[in-house]
Amino acid sequence: MELVELRQEMDKLHVELLSILERRAELSKRIAIYKYKHHLPVFDKEREEKMLAKVVQSVEDKEFSPEIISIMRQLFEISKEIQSSVIDKLKKSEGEF
Repeated sequence: MELVELRQEMDKLHVELLSILERRAELSKRIAIYKYKHHLPVFDKEREEKMLAKVVQSVEDKEFSPEIISIMRQLFEISKEIQSSVIDKLKKSEGEF
């Protein structure tokens, strides 16, 4: 395969990833609303640890495990940022009434 073809394939993956990341961010918002309504904390250490363990087991090519774990950790952090932001907005809007 030529470099141009490889890059085109990578570009297609980027489009797929963007769609998945947008869906993930939307789910993070919905989770934040649930957590707010049920007075749950944003961070759930036990769940995060279980998810990382699951990722380690699920990675087919173990050569990429460290990088994939790093990406998952970053996704978890971003999700917590989204959730915190949503909850802060809900708290502020609640105070306005």
